Amino acid sequence: LQWRIMVVTPIQRSDQDTILQSDQLFYPLIFVATMGCFICLGFAVGLYKYRGSRAVIHADYRFTMAFIVFCCILNVGMYTMLGKNTNELCMLRYWSLFFLSSLAVSPLIVKIYRMYRLVGATAAFQKVKISNFQAMLYTIPIPLIQGICLFTFAFVDPYKQKEILELESGVPVQRIICGFESRAFWITEGLGTVTLLLGGCILAYLTRNLDPRFGEAKQLIFSIYNIAFTGLIIAVILYLVGVTQQAERALLTISVFWGTSLSSAAFVLPRILQARQAIRNSRHNGGSSTRFGNGMTVGGTYVSGLQGHSVVNFGTTHGFGMNRGMDDAGSSSNGNFMMKQHNTMATAAS
Repeated sequence: LQWRIMVVTPIQRSDQDTILQSDQLFYPLIFVATMGCFICLGFAVGLYKYRGSRAVIHADYRFTMAFIVFCCILNVGMYTMLGKNTNELCMLRYWSLFFLSSLAVSPLIVKIYRMYRLVGATAAFQKVKISNFQAMLYTIPIPLIQGICLFTFAFVDPYKQKEILELESGVPVQRIICGFESRAFWITEGLGTVTLLLGGCILAYLTRNLDPRFGEAKQLIFSIYNIAFTGLIIAVILYLVGVTQQAERALLTISVFWGTSLSSAAFVLPRILQARQAIRNSRHNGGSSTRFGNGMTVGGTYVSGLQGHSVVNFGTTHGFGMNRGMDDAGSSSNGNFMMKQHNTMATAAS
């Protein structure tokens, strides 16, 4: 006869790895994620409201708005941190955090790169043409690479429900968590994030001497520093201190709120303040632009043949006169930027 002896011991299931409706963190995290979404949405609306002002036009507001809108969506994605640790929710959290982050960062990096190429080309006596469609294509590689990485690990080492047993004061405790079988994903994702942040720092360095009306090196440096510093603090807490997944998700939600709100404010608030100041100055001076016939004068420069359009004088940078054709509705006329020597026009759709 073969005897099998089974020792059954009652164990306790941990409730520190999920955020359910009965938990104290449930409604505060909903509030934080919702506030982050509304703050970013408010910045997007404010930027769109002043899209016709010179300060906002100089900032190439389309890509700034894309960055802010994706920041808003990223905050909404933090709702996935709520609920039980099922295989489906684990995978949804995995995609919502990393993929939406790449979507938010991509237009920001392309925006700075575009302004560096267009405005910086004047110093080298070059003609540069980057259409809105081309710039949109430049935003694809970052989320595409991130998507390939996430898709690969979804099969190789999926982020799924795991059961572990721990001893707490001699009492066995069952924990149901979301996790990987190895650290391969975290190493790969960490290297990619560091590379992306370094690329942003290089762009910020290259645009440091551009006309502040066009270049936004300070805002980019602040945004990258804010994101990097927040990520570093979260990494130290998660990997050195060690917290439950409930606390981990609370920290991630707060860090997303902090990073997206401050980074959006860094790009939007200065432009809105400049636009409001320009409006006040225009009212005080009785207006500086006059439209007549088939043309328009701005700052003493008359451009004919632009019926239904307004032209904003960019001013002179490195001895180049740059004008930009914009239609009243903010739609694209040809979708291109062009830089030429001396009296050449740089036209772009706003």
